Amino acid sequence: MSLKVKISSATVALGLLVAAALAGAAPANAADNRNQCEQGKPCFFITADFASAPWAISPWPTQPDISLDAHPLNNQVSSINMRTGRSMTIWDSWNGTGPSATVAGWNALGNLAYVGWNDRISSLKTI
Repeated sequence: MSLKVKISSATVALGLLVAAALAGAAPANAADNRNQCEQGKPCFFITADFASAPWAISPWPTQPDISLDAHPLNNQVSSINMRTGRSMTIWDSWNGTGPSATVAGWNALGNLAYVGWNDRISSLKTI
């Protein structure tokens, strides 16, 4: 491999690392409303980086299976703050159908677009 190719590869790798680091950072002027979430419940936000007002689904967790078909959060969630030790399965379709993913308890996901789940959640279940 020539020196020119090695330098070019190193430049691309460095650029990807910098882009990845910047992508995870919230803008300096964005509000971070995670501290407004009630302990023991997950909070849902309709904007990335917890910038919108938080939504909590109540009662929680006495409703273990929740379909969001008639809820304002249906296909609107962009970030999640899990303020509970329980994990949650999320689905792309109502009534626990379609593609799914698991969100671990005590986890904060600031931008669901990074994992392919922005504005896709239509049902969820505590596990």
